[in-house]
Amino acid sequence: LQADGIKAVDPADPEALGRAVSAEWRIRRTLAEGVSPRKVEDVLLDRRFRRVVSGAKLCGAGNGGMLFGMLRDPADRAAAESILQAAGMTVMPFRLSGGLRFEDSDG
Repeated sequence: LQADGIKAVDPADPEALGRAVSAEWRIRRTLAEGVSPRKVEDVLLDRRFRRVVSGAKLCGAGNGGMLFGMLRDPADRAAAESILQAAGMTVMPFRLSGGLRFEDSDG
């Protein structure tokens, strides 16, 4: 899974990165019951949300936290925010500065 994520970041492939994020979440939410609240599951299953987000996962300490999503197209940001707000979620927009990059820690 980690290799899939790294391969997706290198060519800046948001679809592949979204798939890797979602795959990780599918595994993580099986680790304990209640990790993913019903409200979050409802959003993740919403066809409108899936149309604008290539992948998403819940980050944090379980039963809440922060829902992270990869937009398919930055122009769809308002649509994604509207879906989240309609579900009672607070939108906290952010931007990656300079893009994602990996550095070799071996020197």
